[in-house]
Amino acid sequence: RGSVQDLVQAFMDTVGPNGTVCMMSMPFHGMTAAKYLEQGKVFDVRKTVSMVGLPSEIFRRRKDVVRSLHPTHSVAAWGKNAEWIVEDHDKCEYPFGKDSPFDKMTKSNGKILLYDVPFNTMTYEHYIEDYIKDKLPFDLYEQKYYTVKCLDHANVEKILRTKALSEISNKYRKTKELEILFKNQNILVEDIIKKQNVKLIYIEHIWNYVNEIVNLYKE
Repeated sequence: RGSVQDLVQAFMDTVGPNGTVCMMSMPFHGMTAAKYLEQGKVFDVRKTVSMVGLPSEIFRRRKDVVRSLHPTHSVAAWGKNAEWIVEDHDKCEYPFGKDSPFDKMTKSNGKILLYDVPFNTMTYEHYIEDYIKDKLPFDLYEQKYYTVKCLDHANVEKILRTKALSEISNKYRKTKELEILFKNQNILVEDIIKKQNVKLIYIEHIWNYVNEIVNLYKE
């Protein structure tokens, strides 16, 4: 029951102001980041619409929500650590790498909620891949840097450089095997709530199985 706004508010009420709620706020859908970047679109952190679901866009529009300055994998956040989560994303060499919002979620022992979407929509998977990228049998990122014009929170134009996931990584990603591993190790639990499939993933438990994750990609 209720509206999308009610759903977003329910997430925030459940976590509370002493916690932090984050949602992906990506400006594209249905294509790779590389193909999106090749379009040369300007990313305006204040106005560019989130294309990864209406709840994420409703969340982004709230005055008490902040958003990271990144042209492909922007994150919106609310709550106690929101500013810290999103700050300096534009300075990260890799979208999912060290000091990115995904790295900070990991340091905070966060949880990931997939609400009525399949496991393969979990963007955090790319942070795991970034962590083990030197052990992967393929290049995780394209060799080139992409240069993107962005407008920051003060409407000041900035030119950012970013990497995009490689075509071969998208081809050989073993998301289904990763989901099975998560379920077998109780990293992921799921249930049906009012006919909606809900998956909850415990980030801190993932890192006990890094070697198994590496082996998945090598098979």
